[in-house]
Amino acid sequence: MHDPDRSKGIRKAELMDLLLHADKDIFKSFRDKQLSMSQLKARVYTRRFKMDYTCFDDIKDLLDPDWVDPKKKAKFAPKMKMIFGDDYTPENL
Repeated sequence: MHDPDRSKGIRKAELMDLLLHADKDIFKSFRDKQLSMSQLKARVYTRRFKMDYTCFDDIKDLLDPDWVDPKKKAKFAPKMKMIFGDDYTPENL
């Protein structure tokens, strides 16, 4: 069912809560598309909860390029299903 209050997988209320806790530099980086939504969440949660959070976008430059290419990352599916179970799909990466 379509939720009109969702924009690309995030509720407006959740986004507003993130922006309330984001400092000026984090907000500007997100606005200028230097940070993804996952990175925004990780930065806000790190600041808010005093714990280090790392998201896929932070480490994807360190990974094998096959992990980033949607056609090639399907070859990792058998190993990922073994680790994460039957709920794993390549889109989850």
